[in-house]
Amino acid sequence: MVSDNLNFRLIRLALLLKRPEGELFLAGGDCEIMALPDLVWRILLQKGVQDRYETWLSDAMPKPKKEYLVPVFDQETWNHMIQAIKEALEVWKKQGQRNV
Repeated sequence: MVSDNLNFRLIRLALLLKRPEGELFLAGGDCEIMALPDLVWRILLQKGVQDRYETWLSDAMPKPKKEYLVPVFDQETWNHMIQAIKEALEVWKKQGQRNV
């Protein structure tokens, strides 16, 4: 079940493209404001580290897989996730300001 959700998310994220001016949109058409979890997953996908994370729901924020937390905490994996969340918040903020 988890792998199905991850595969679904990866397929959905593979459809995300980036315009030259930096605006995000879906291959199927423009998206006014993307969901924050989708932005975070997109950033992790761009960095090539999405395989370190999982989610139990198709629309949830990523969380590090158990093997990156125990028995040894992987600080790099955690830092990638936190940085992706910060970047996604900035993009989300810009999208919101543009649509006000």
